[in-house]
Amino acid sequence: MTSKNNPSADVTIDLRGKKCPMTFVYTKLELERLDPGQILEILLNYAPSFTNVPRSVQLQELGEVISESAETGGEKTLWIKKKLNN
Repeated sequence: MTSKNNPSADVTIDLRGKKCPMTFVYTKLELERLDPGQILEILLNYAPSFTNVPRSVQLQELGEVISESAETGGEKTLWIKKKLNN
């Protein structure tokens, strides 16, 4: 999903220069710090992370990718909304 109206993030983490699986580890740690419903913006430049991070977030039911930028210059930004409490 690509959006021109990117959501306002509560927290931004810059994971450019990091590789899998650390991109997901840092994402998970940051999501655990957020309150349910808050939005995490993640800056990535390791191509496998563009699919691995969203897939891992979904598999572990940590949140939902609500927007992502188009890949530009080998970089991509994801916005993940932390899962609401059950």
